[in-house]
Amino acid sequence: MWAIIKQLLADGTTILLTTQYLEEADQLADNIVVIDGGKVIAEGTAKQLKAQVGKDRLELAFKDARSLAAAAKLLDGAAVDGNGKEHTLTTVINDTNKDVKDVLEKLSNAKIAIASLNVHKPTLDDVFIGLTGKHTKAEAKAEEQ
Repeated sequence: MWAIIKQLLADGTTILLTTQYLEEADQLADNIVVIDGGKVIAEGTAKQLKAQVGKDRLELAFKDARSLAAAAKLLDGAAVDGNGKEHTLTTVINDTNKDVKDVLEKLSNAKIAIASLNVHKPTLDDVFIGLTGKHTKAEAKAEEQ
C-alpha cells in the first residue's frame, strides 16, 4: 500500500491520509495534522513537529542493577528516565558529539561499564505524547508485553 501511495504522490496526486500509525505518517506525509478530541492541536512537517518536542536522547544499558544505580547517582539531574528491569538510563542531549562524550567520560572515570548505548531522535510518537500526554495504541500494546 505504501508503494502505491508513494507512486501516486510522485505522479503529483494530492492524498489525504488518516492514520493512527505515526510511522506511516512520518514516511508518507508532506504535512501532518495532529487531532486530539476532535480538535487540531498541531500542524506541520514531521521535522517541524519533532523539533517542538525536543532533543535527542541517549539511552545507556548497564550489565546489572548496581551499575545502573551508580550511573543514576553520577548523572543525577541529567538522567530523565530509568528502567530498573532492563537496567537502562536515558538522558537528554543537546549536542550529540559533546554530550555523549561527556557522559561516557564521566562513566569511564567512575569505572562504570556500559553494556550498550543508543542515540534516539524524536519520533512522531514522542510528538503525540508530548502534545496530548497520551500513549499511542501501538506503544500501549508494546508496554503490556
